[in-house]
Amino acid sequence: MWRRRYAGSYGLLFVFRLSYYLGELAGRRGNLMRKGNDYILRLRPWSLSTFVAALLVLAVAAAMQEAFVTFGGQFHFAGFVPAILIAGLLGGAPAGIFATIVTIPIVVWAFMPPYFEFTWPTATEYDSISTFLLSSALVVCFSQLYRDALAILRK
Repeated sequence: MWRRRYAGSYGLLFVFRLSYYLGELAGRRGNLMRKGNDYILRLRPWSLSTFVAALLVLAVAAAMQEAFVTFGGQFHFAGFVPAILIAGLLGGAPAGIFATIVTIPIVVWAFMPPYFEFTWPTATEYDSISTFLLSSALVVCFSQLYRDALAILRK
């Protein structure tokens, strides 16, 4: 009876054991948690690597959005909001704004009907674009505030 009830937790236990042993091989002695968030402030806001990282995050978001569309999702900007958050956290406000500006033509061209054509947006598409711009502006502002708070706490 015990085995039937907790049979699904064996996979999770296997993952924890495997990560523990891989951590020991790497010399971390099982400590898999990061002790800080120093990796967020490594990229400088106006550097080329920041904008390349933003483009890579957008490429992953486009692939994720394509998976949403394949499964029948009609949310045009759903996969791109987390990408803007990640770009904003990694590269600050310039990377977040760059990701927002690049996202709009990608979505209009690839994910709004008629697909792979530029046409004038309808009223509902204008609404979704303006909602995306508002939410991404908030996300970029909050990510910049988080980066500033990290910089203050680091001093």
